[in-house]
Amino acid sequence: MVLIDTDARNLEQLTTFRENIEQLQDNLIKKNVQIYGANPEIESWIVAGLDENLYRQFEGLIQKEVYIEYFGPSTIDNTRQLMRKFNIAQAMQVSPDLAEFVGALRQYAFIESANN
Repeated sequence: MVLIDTDARNLEQLTTFRENIEQLQDNLIKKNVQIYGANPEIESWIVAGLDENLYRQFEGLIQKEVYIEYFGPSTIDNTRQLMRKFNIAQAMQVSPDLAEFVGALRQYAFIESANN
């Protein structure tokens, strides 16, 4: 599984990202590699689980600059503190791409546990 930021600034860029990933996925030699995109950046997923109103205010397009403005720098201590407040169920409910990624992780974990 590969997780990357889409860096999309609007719906058109997100659509282009998804089309490019589909083409890449179709051309991979190893078909078991799955590529997922955090839209536009993984910080948007974090905000979805911390402040749903802020997430919706920016229509889910949270960029690093917005994240830092509202939550401070991405230091280890600050991130640990924020993760104590993080609500994964809320984040998955408001962020479809996070829900898709978590579903894939669960599926992978299920397959792995079945194989052991």
